[in-house]
Amino acid sequence: MANETREGAVFQKLLDKLEIERAALGGRIFDILGEAFDNVSLKDLLIDAIRYGKRSDVKARLDQVIEGALDTEHLKAILSGISRSQ
Repeated sequence: MANETREGAVFQKLLDKLEIERAALGGRIFDILGEAFDNVSLKDLLIDAIRYGKRSDVKARLDQVIEGALDTEHLKAILSGISRSQ
């Protein structure tokens, strides 16, 4: 199974969090996904997971980045900004 690998675990956490936020935001998560991860490359996250994922400090940082980027309030603020500019 893919989630048994370090990068698979990062992907699974990302997918789980996306589903939670998709439900919370009425499906609009995909409208703002690029903005949610501003200054963070998903590619770099996965490379870090592959290279250093056995290190607990790296795993904690990756989890923190995902949680921060996909925090409901952060996402609502992005959506609010989009709504005001339209």
